Amino acid sequence: MGVFYFPTDFVYWKNIDEHNNFKKELLNQIENNKQMFSETPYIDKGEGTVQNSLGLWIIENNPTIMKTVVWNSLDALLKELNSRPNHKPINIKSSFISNCWFLKYNSGATTSLHCHNDDNPSIVKNNKIYKCVFSFIYIINDDNEKNQTEFIQPTMSGTNVSERCDVRFKTSEIEDIKEGTIMIFPSSLYHQVNVMSKPNRVIFSGNIYSTFE
Repeated sequence: MGVFYFPTDFVYWKNIDEHNNFKKELLNQIENNKQMFSETPYIDKGEGTVQNSLGLWIIENNPTIMKTVVWNSLDALLKELNSRPNHKPINIKSSFISNCWFLKYNSGATTSLHCHNDDNPSIVKNNKIYKCVFSFIYIINDDNEKNQTEFIQPTMSGTNVSERCDVRFKTSEIEDIKEGTIMIFPSSLYHQVNVMSKPNRVIFSGNIYSTFE
């Protein structure tokens, strides 16, 4: 007998050891680029660089930060997933970040329920199809006592065999998820941000497109 596990949703998180240095550098760069921030329908009581993916400058200006925060974390995630028995290996040949953005939250700010692969699930680059596989959230600054990102697998897309209801993962219940944490998750996984009690939460988020071997 045996069990084969189909690919399923997950949220991976990791605390960045170099965060204090990265935070100082990024907040300084954000201040110098504050003209790129504007009100956005994606966040209530806040602002961001969502339009035209105006956060892409971070990739060119901060290769060390990008490697440490995003790419090393993605490698660690893939190593963890591929170590699971009876889990179909995820063999990525190459990846790139197609769009990314910064968001600033004020007191009382929220982000409504959404996922990241609805608009552009695939991109053709160099005659290869890259799929929007992963999304990430890096918490640069947050004075709130708890992180308020909540991930939700709706009943209609769930694989839960024990009950028919939404499956919710409230990161506010995990002390280890805080400022300095990166979260990586499937781009198809729904999530929202619940009410901020304190202002000045700043995050860097984006979508990773990959092609497979």
